[in-house]
Parts: sequence; C-alpha cells; structure tokens
Amino acid sequence: YLSRLTRSRSGVEIWDRVEAAGGHVHCAAENLDTSTASGRFVRDIHLANAVREREERGEGFERRAKAATEAGIWQRRQTPTGYAKDPDTRKLAPDDRAADVLHAFTAYVARVPLVTIAERLGMTTSGARQLLRNGVYLGELRSRSYVNREAHPAIVPRDLFDEAQQIQAANRRPRSSQPPALLAGIARCAGCGHALTRGRSGSHSVYACHGRSSAGRCPAAASVMLGKLDRHVEKIALAELAHLAVKPIGDAA
Repeated sequence: YLSRLTRSRSGVEIWDRVEAAGGHVHCAAENLDTSTASGRFVRDIHLANAVREREERGEGFERRAKAATEAGIWQRRQTPTGYAKDPDTRKLAPDDRAADVLHAFTAYVARVPLVTIAERLGMTTSGARQLLRNGVYLGELRSRSYVNREAHPAIVPRDLFDEAQQIQAANRRPRSSQPPALLAGIARCAGCGHALTRGRSGSHSVYACHGRSSAGRCPAAASVMLGKLDRHVEKIALAELAHLAVKPIGDAA
C-alpha cells in the first residue's frame, strides 16, 4: 500500500528523490505507473487520500481526548499512587494509600528529608519528587492540551501543594557543568533490572541503582564508575562500527 510509504504531503517529494537516485517505488496494491501524467495523477490522489485518513484519525482522537477529559475519565493504564480507577465511572477515586500521599506533602513542607519520604512511599527519591509535583492530587486531570480542574476528589489542599512547589523550586540544583552521563537511563542493574542513574561516590561520578523502586528493594544494587563503564561501552561500539562498510552504487564512486 502506498500509505505504508507515507501519510504526509511530502509523499511526492519522497517519490521524486527515490527516482532521481535511480530507484523505483513499487506499490503492490495500487500498481502505479508514474511514467505517464495519468499515472502520476493517480499516485497523487492516493497520497492525498492517505493524508486525509491520517488527519481524520487525528481529529477523532482529539475529540475523544477532549470529551474524556471533560468527563473526568482517567485515560492512562497506570494510576497515580493514592488513587484507584473506579470501574463504573472510570474516574480516579482515593484509595487506601491516599493518606500516605497527603503525609508525603505534609512531611515535605515540614522539611523532612526527601529520602525519608521516598522510603515511606516505597519509591525512589526521583519518584517521590515527581509525586510532589503532580497536579493530579489537586483533583486535576490533564490530557494533551485539555485540562479539567475538578475531575476527581483532591487528596492535597491547594495551599499545601503550592507550598511544596515553592520548596522544590528553591531546592532545585543549578545545572551541572560536568560532562553528561551518556548511559544514565540506558545501563541496567543486574540485581533488579531498573535503569542506573548518575550518582556520587565520594569525589567520583558513578552509575548507580537507587536500590528501591515501586517493586520493592533491589536484592543486589549495582554501582560502577562512570568513566569505566563509558570507556567499556565505547570500545564495544567502535568495534561494531568497524564491521560496517559503505559500498558505492553505480556512478556514486
């Protein structure tokens, strides 16, 4: 199908580039012959129809997202900590962990260390930090550009939430001048399978497992020097690249 090539208005440009390079675009379903004006006209109709189908699907998705947000329907598979999805209304409803969420905000405003709050929640510190930023606990539902500020019962009062945001903003660290940790979020802990993140061990940068996630404690949290792992992976990548070869075609030589 021609639509498998593209559903964009740039389809003709793609086609022309392929043919200019000496190639041929073959559509098994449409069996197009673009050597004639009539064949090119038929091709353009198919491309335009593919664009129309994509845009109609996009418009339909936007309508459904807007209607679901206005109705307060939770549209993601995973529900935020402290809420459960009502099977009848499909809205969020506070569950037995709602008190833990409220306690997390209260403790944070009382300047309890974030690591202690994360420990009680059974989360990583980054997970707890994201929880403390999540406007869903005000009763808000956001989907794409649509917002429903009274979608479900709030767990956290507005003044408490705002105070937590002010503290987070004040505690936000300036951007580090250190080189990037290229494998952060890519390298995995052998103990639990979760992604390693950048950390510190004394004066050294390391890739390290948080040791705790929503699944529980890591049985054998991994940690490795950042430079050591970067150099190891760089050797592997360069060895793989050395196997690649580019062969000229036709007059390209």
